[in-house]
Amino acid sequence: MKTTLQKIILVLALSIGLTSISKAQMVYIPDSAFRARLSQIYPTCIVGDSINSSCSQVINTTVLDVSYSSISDLTGLNVFVNLTYLKCFNNSLTSLPSLPSGLQYLFCQGNQLTSLPSLPSSLLDLRCTDNPNLSCLPDLKNVTYLDISNTSVQCLPGYGKIINCTPPLNTLPLCGINNTNGCDFFWNI
Repeated sequence: MKTTLQKIILVLALSIGLTSISKAQMVYIPDSAFRARLSQIYPTCIVGDSINSSCSQVINTTVLDVSYSSISDLTGLNVFVNLTYLKCFNNSLTSLPSLPSGLQYLFCQGNQLTSLPSLPSSLLDLRCTDNPNLSCLPDLKNVTYLDISNTSVQCLPGYGKIINCTPPLNTLPLCGINNTNGCDFFWNI
């Protein structure tokens, strides 16, 4: 009798423990436009105002296009741990959250960005044209393609590994200690 009761209690405890382990990891998405766009792409991964970060569709996403969606906040982007390509152009973004560490392509043109977060070292292609309030760039690390036309960027924090640049690289000096925008600079001396 005592061992049967102990077995039942053990089975119940294990099933409760396994249930809590398998529970979804929900991440709040505060921007209703971002949430609506994600609901269109991942209908089974959105619950209320949150996204299930353990949903296989979310985990396996490498390309995310949320362009032309009236989004002003990409909080929650961090759930896309395997993201390599992000298109978020023509929204109402003034800033971007931390970017996934494996991101290689960032297309954020046509917003109202005032700054960019630190770029992952995997980033190769950065296109942020038509962001008139963007005046400074973070360290460009391994970026090889850069398009910053129609921004307020007047100098680069470093040339990094840039091969192709719009406007042309030779028209953009390196930011110095006394640059008028107060931008950081990352010289390799």
